[in-house]
Amino acid sequence: MMPMAVAVLTYLKELRPENKAGFAFGSYGWGRGAPEAIEEYFKSMKWNIINESIKSRYKPTSELLNECRTVGRTLGEKAKKIAQDI
Repeated sequence: MMPMAVAVLTYLKELRPENKAGFAFGSYGWGRGAPEAIEEYFKSMKWNIINESIKSRYKPTSELLNECRTVGRTLGEKAKKIAQDI
């Protein structure tokens, strides 16, 4: 995982945000595991994980990018719902 991503997730974890949703995605070359590590951060913060991690080796295919867009739209709808419930 990129250092800045770790820093942001660590900071978020300490803020203890509640009633949040997310999903992890990423591409990798020689080292994989970042999406899974991000998902673990989400689980430790008790976030609603709306989709299993999406990962691609090297450059993502157009199908995988479309999957990311679809899940992103789902996340946006979930965010709207959470905002209305507050």
